[in-house]
Amino acid sequence: MRRQRLQEADTCLHWAEQGMLPADALARIESGRPLRAQMADWERLLNQVLLLGGVLLLVSGIIFFFAWNWASLARGYKLALALGVLSTFVASAWFSVNRPLVHQAMLLGACLMTGALLALIGQTYQSGADIWQLFAVWAVLILPWAWYSASRACWLLVWVLLNLALWRYFSHSIVWSLFNRWDPQDAMLWVALINLAVLLLFEGFGLRWFALQSRLMQRLSAMVVLGCLGVGGMFVWWESRFAVLAICLALVLLAGMPFYRWIRPDLSLLALQSFTLIAVTTSGLARILEKTDAFFLFNGLGLFVIGSSALASIWLHRLHKEGL
Repeated sequence: MRRQRLQEADTCLHWAEQGMLPADALARIESGRPLRAQMADWERLLNQVLLLGGVLLLVSGIIFFFAWNWASLARGYKLALALGVLSTFVASAWFSVNRPLVHQAMLLGACLMTGALLALIGQTYQSGADIWQLFAVWAVLILPWAWYSASRACWLLVWVLLNLALWRYFSHSIVWSLFNRWDPQDAMLWVALINLAVLLLFEGFGLRWFALQSRLMQRLSAMVVLGCLGVGGMFVWWESRFAVLAICLALVLLAGMPFYRWIRPDLSLLALQSFTLIAVTTSGLARILEKTDAFFLFNGLGLFVIGSSALASIWLHRLHKEGL
């Protein structure tokens, strides 16, 4: 709804600039609903920036305080201070339910302090846990607060922690059944599938369960899915072991392109899919032409990339003008 209002306001102002809308008509429209940013809008934006910056600076200051005074602080004092700050954030969030911005900022502070407390416990008692376990436990523990906050910042933190845990796990862990490291294509496949599950979860229940009107989580998850599968689709022309990734990419594109064009219109995700397809096709063309003359190869690939990108951009621009 907010995006629709912005598009309507942009259309009215564009018509006024082109002389297609009389000044008195524009004034009548603005009297009913402002078309330009008001002082309250700027004040809300400034409050968001200052609250977010204050929380980040406060948590960073506490972490640096621990780092600087690590040797001089007793174990009990460290834990008591960290727990006290975490409890303060939680209590502040509880008493600021009627002030949404403050409420979300305090819950974000609680999410960040949870990670600092976990790191403090691990460093103090030398738990021996790998770093991926810290990220995974941190993400799980802050899930209730992220859900309760309905904040993009909190959910973004959960998403970042999830992907950091996956990255660390697949780069250092050992498969118990095979006692060897994950192959790159297996790791990319699992990262893509897990992010695809996150994408489907927020696509289906983002507004109903998480009260998120923003599509940030869907776009970030789709970016990781297309990145992992796209790399596999580019390598499959040279190595058949990436075939599973290429097949999954084909299925994702076959389902995703019509879905985000007609069912759930999203220009950003259409652009991601279009340029992923161009990258994979360019890789295949390079494989076909690899034995040709270098001049013909590089110029041919360049012309193909420029031409296909131009066509995709024209198509996307046309969709944008149609209101997508």
